[in-house]
Amino acid sequence: MENLIPRWYRELELFRGVKPLLVLEGCVMDQVRVPVTGSVAEDTLLPLSAFLNAYLSDAGYEQVVFYSNLVGLMNPYAPEMLDNFAKTNQAEVVSGAIPAEFKGNDANTAPNIIRRAMMQGKHATAVVFLLSENAEGRTPRTGDRTENLLRGAERPF
Repeated sequence: MENLIPRWYRELELFRGVKPLLVLEGCVMDQVRVPVTGSVAEDTLLPLSAFLNAYLSDAGYEQVVFYSNLVGLMNPYAPEMLDNFAKTNQAEVVSGAIPAEFKGNDANTAPNIIRRAMMQGKHATAVVFLLSENAEGRTPRTGDRTENLLRGAERPF
């Protein structure tokens, strides 16, 4: 049975327990087969974001939010998580999302809101960045830059 569980899932299981920040890169619009039954039945086909929401919720994360540069911070699968995230991190939900750009220096930019979430220590929180492919079909490689921004080692734009 272990051989039927994809490598990416086994790595996610391993690193989730030992890394404070995970950056997943690839085609975020992919559909994935749920490899292990949790709140979603095994072999169910889901968008990657829906799978990550279920997987992280099942793993005990109280707040799972997604960042899209078009929408800001959101959770279309569990709006109550977004509301709790907003209250915890001094942000405001407008029309189902927390509008937040990735650039700028004010308190309500995405890096600053996410940094507050990482420092708050009350609620297990996961932020998933939905970085779509560019016109050439390549996913932007932002792992080091994103990690540096969230740690405060680099200033946004």
